[in-house]
Amino acid sequence: MNLVQKDTVLHLLKESGLKATPQRIYTLLTLRNSKDHPTAEKLYQELMELVPGISLATIYKTLDTLIEHHLASKVNTVDGINRFDANMEHHFHLYDEESGTLTDFSNSSLFEALKSFIDSEKVENFELSSFSLQINGRKKDSTKPVNINSK
Repeated sequence: MNLVQKDTVLHLLKESGLKATPQRIYTLLTLRNSKDHPTAEKLYQELMELVPGISLATIYKTLDTLIEHHLASKVNTVDGINRFDANMEHHFHLYDEESGTLTDFSNSSLFEALKSFIDSEKVENFELSSFSLQINGRKKDSTKPVNINSK
């Protein structure tokens, strides 16, 4: 995994018109370098060392700001736990119902098929801007990670 550098985060914040506060910098940096779709509470635990005095309320407010500026998204899982994701590329999520883990799944063919299907339905006065898909299931072997072999 290539880690996102602080310079990249500073550029993204500036490009989005946001002031680069320590809370925003380290929340976005931590989120972009995370592949496990952390909860706000998990982010708080990780950021307490990087940003002394940061509160959980500040984490939530920062996440709301990042979502509002399209730098992150909220992932609602079937167990009712909100997770956060800074991967803003088109992708889907595989959700393991037993462990609660989310795995990113990118597949342009599936994305295009879903988009074509929605377009073919000819819904009047509605333009598709995005959609999310979470595929729920269980690992066949809990000792092994989910392995995606996309074409």
